[in-house]
Amino acid sequence: PTFFSPLGERPGSRKPVLVYIPGLEGTGFTLSRQVEALGEDFDLRVLRLAVDDRTRPAELHAVVSAELDALKARGRRTVLVGESLGGVIAIDTIQRAAAHETQSPVDAVVLINPATTIGATPWPRFADVLEALPSNVYSALPVAVAPLLANPMRLLDLDGKEAKRRTSAESDAAASLPGPFKGMAATARARLADALHAVATTAADAPAGARWASPDALLANLESLLPTVRELPHVLPPATLAFRLRELSALAREVNGRDWSPVRQHVLVLASDADPIVPSRAGADAIRKRILGARVRELGEVGHAALLENGVDLAAILREEGLTAEHPPPVVPTPRDFVAEWSPPCAERQAEARESLTYLRRLASPKFFSTAPSGMRLPGLVAVPD
Repeated sequence: PTFFSPLGERPGSRKPVLVYIPGLEGTGFTLSRQVEALGEDFDLRVLRLAVDDRTRPAELHAVVSAELDALKARGRRTVLVGESLGGVIAIDTIQRAAAHETQSPVDAVVLINPATTIGATPWPRFADVLEALPSNVYSALPVAVAPLLANPMRLLDLDGKEAKRRTSAESDAAASLPGPFKGMAATARARLADALHAVATTAADAPAGARWASPDALLANLESLLPTVRELPHVLPPATLAFRLRELSALAREVNGRDWSPVRQHVLVLASDADPIVPSRAGADAIRKRILGARVRELGEVGHAALLENGVDLAAILREEGLTAEHPPPVVPTPRDFVAEWSPPCAERQAEARESLTYLRRLASPKFFSTAPSGMRLPGLVAVPD
């Protein structure tokens, strides 16, 4: 596992560093649409896993911690961002730091649809099935599951606003991604432009009130918008995917079973309301309850791979949440231990307290009487036998 900078090295930069941990594919491609905008406020460091990498996710915390410690030693502010599997690794990292009572190496943590609830889904059980699939079936699988990762209708960008906002600088940044993903972002952008043109043409010929003239045209355009999914079998072969699914499930169980109370960290959880892969909203609420000061922000009707969808602007979200250089993250409140902080009052304060209760005692305190052998009732307890 290594880290790379999709925007290149920036010597002398004092911007905060966004350290990104990707999901199961291990390349960081889902971040590529966000790179240009994020570069305005952050320097970027992205974790990269090779196709045949068998590093257990439970061991990746050491790689992430080493990168964070190195940045901290240089005096850099850091924001740790984990998506899906990366979100679980991010939680693992801050949990271990808190357990060792060491100062957190990051200023803030952002979790995007963290897969802490993967155990409540059937996905881990598919690991054995994936390894048994014929190669031709596995090659077709990514196209079948692509609509689960992102909302196709949001990927279409019907009004063209998203296409206008993105520039060629983003293409250059995304082209620096590793392995088979090099150049794929540029191809995707070219096909997006063609698809939008085709959509506009077919929509113009559609009857009044109809959104599409032909379902076949819609399906063809959707497929053209997802050229990267055909490369997934090469980037994520079945043995690698099965291995990571098993390890993700194991790490999620381990993380969920720990004591979260020592974690004192500014945590922002971004959760999709239409995530068909894992119950992200339920997982986000659970994290909010277990980490003091954690906040949940809904992303709306987006899929699991939220950063790929139009309308999800991670840079704008981080600015609004105060995580940029101009706005340092808020201080996480520390719970008070009233038992440990208690000290007995001094004699003067005790005397004042007794005096303040004098009239109350006269009004509400009981009066004691005792009875002598002669039958006379006496005030106090003088007649009580020894």
